[in-house]
Amino acid sequence: MIGQLYCLASNPDKQQKLYEEIMHLAPDKHSPITYDVLQRASYLKACIKEGLRFVLVTWFLVCFY
Repeated sequence: MIGQLYCLASNPDKQQKLYEEIMHLAPDKHSPITYDVLQRASYLKACIKEGLRFVLVTWFLVCFY
């Protein structure tokens, strides 16, 4: 999760794009986040995958080099 937060903090334009996607899918703070909503959150999935990739590569480089 730290990898995802770091990537978003380092890229404010990407953070804004993710924010806009979330606001589009759940415009009200009381809107339920269901499985169907998460299935439509394609950019959120991409951010999570990129954060995991970033952390795994960094961990590998730190531990083995």
